[in-house]
Formats: sequence, C-alpha cells, structure tokens
Amino acid sequence: WSEAANPAARRIVGDRLAEAAVAADPAARRTVLDRVISSYTPTVRALAHARSQQSATAGPTLIVAVPDAPELPPLPGVVDEAEAVAALIPDSRRPEHPVRADVLRALPTHPLVHLSCHGLADWKDPAASRLMLYDYRTAPLTVADISALRLTGTLAFLSACDTASAGPRLTDEALHLTGAFHLAGYQNVIGTQWPVDERAASRVAIEFYAYLTAGGTKPPDTTDCAYALHQAIRLLRSEYPNTPTHWAAHTHTGT
Repeated sequence: WSEAANPAARRIVGDRLAEAAVAADPAARRTVLDRVISSYTPTVRALAHARSQQSATAGPTLIVAVPDAPELPPLPGVVDEAEAVAALIPDSRRPEHPVRADVLRALPTHPLVHLSCHGLADWKDPAASRLMLYDYRTAPLTVADISALRLTGTLAFLSACDTASAGPRLTDEALHLTGAFHLAGYQNVIGTQWPVDERAASRVAIEFYAYLTAGGTKPPDTTDCAYALHQAIRLLRSEYPNTPTHWAAHTHTGT
C-alpha cells in the first residue's frame, strides 16, 4: 500500500478516498494523512460561492466560550482554551455571558469567530442541530438560524461536539452546523465529526491558531486554515497514536 499510495491518492476521487485512509502495513507509519491535506465542501456551488465572496473588512475576532451551560456537564477546559486563543489573537472580543441573540447580532461584524461550548447533532431534524449557549433551553443556536444569515466571514471554528455530523443516514449530506456556517458565507469552517475529548479538542484549537498567527506574532492568516488544521492534527496524532478519536474528528470545510 505504501509503495502505491502517492499515485493511488492522485487517482481516487470523491468519498472513496476515505477507504484508503489506513495503511495495510501500520509499521510503515505513512498514511493518507501524511500525504494529503483534506478539505471538504457541501457542494461545488457552495465552494464557488465562498471563493467569490468578498472577504470581510478587518475586524475583531469573536470568542464565544460557554463552560457552564445550565443542566449540562461543565467544560472547565473551555475557559483555558478561550484565554489561550485570546492571547494568540489580541484583537478579540469575548462576551461574558453569550446568548443566541448576542451571537447572531455579533457575527456580521466579526470576520473570525471561535465558538467553544457543547454541541448537539439532531439526526432526526438536522436543521435543529445546535450549539448550546447560556439560553439554549429556550433559544438554541441552530443550523436553521445560521443558514438564514448572509455573511462574509473568513473563519468559523466550531470547537464543540458533532458540529460536522449529519448522522449515519445522511453521511453524504452537509446538513450540519459546519455546513451551515459555510453556506452562510464563512470561507473556512472547522468542525468535528463526533463527540470529542475536551482536552484534545482544546489542544487542536490552540495549535491551529498558533500556526495561523506564528505564535501570536501576527494576525491570523486564514488562507492557511486547511494546512494549520493538518499540522495540529498531525501533532496530536504523534502524542496519541493509538487514540484516533482524539485527533481525527476535526475537518476543514471551505476554500
């Protein structure tokens, strides 16, 4: 497999590439992840639309962190994650008690948004898949809410569980939060395909932004999102080689 991987990877199209993700000889330590950088798109039209969008003018980064939503398990690592991201991106804003209306109002004026909270994929009603802000019991932030927006953002990082999951019956569809943010106008969206380990997910996010900002020495270069995520995933893989659930969940959707 390893001998044939490079020419084979160039010839495989569509979702068949996923079938080649694991090497037949694990000792070779070279898989598709070592050879290609993956990006996804809901549709070719959506990708063309994202590429044609005029990028938003410079603006602050919005950091939405919900470590203690009512009646949900606490996420203590969310606070550390938000503080680490803010340290790498000094020009950022972090609402103290984010609720749905505040986030929807802020999105048009923040070209880069980082959301760290609980997420829920509703497989029976994908339009109801949601992010759990402080008022999620009465006003969840749903796929339907995001899909109705028309934005010109450059990056949305959805650091929550199941934000790129449409369920087992709709694996080929983009009826999830990641797809909704992309279709709404964000050129790049980072999401997760299943429930993620909180500490590992925070590491992915922090390493991602560390690469985009050269360790906090420059504004985020969102033209490098796919590569930045790739680097973060490979780093986590090197630390947890036998636990792919820690590093294989994250995907890049967009340009």
